[in-house]
Amino acid sequence: MRFQFKVNLHLSLLLAVSLVLSACGEDPSSEPAAAMADLVLLNGGIYTVNADRAWAQAAAVRDGLIVAVGSNEEIQALVGDSTPVIDLDGGMALPGFHDAHVHPTMGGYALLGCSVEN
Repeated sequence: MRFQFKVNLHLSLLLAVSLVLSACGEDPSSEPAAAMADLVLLNGGIYTVNADRAWAQAAAVRDGLIVAVGSNEEIQALVGDSTPVIDLDGGMALPGFHDAHVHPTMGGYALLGCSVEN
């Protein structure tokens, strides 16, 4: 019984210390470096595919995904020291736009031959 009490006491102390240390973290209002964008697009027309806000002026990308859209000023806050910034100069950006159509006759002929492209 005494051994069980010691184990429980040690686990309780470990839990208490963990909770105290987790409460002593960084200021949540400070922006961590991991929250910075990997790529930023500014000065363009960003089509969002969102009915509530179909167009934005700028976008931020992190880990291959669009993580924020908004005005140039809003997105500029996500630019870190090593974040590449592309000035679209009024151009347009479309998320996930892929041309995935085929003309049946030409597609069928393409499957009959040998592929020497790779």
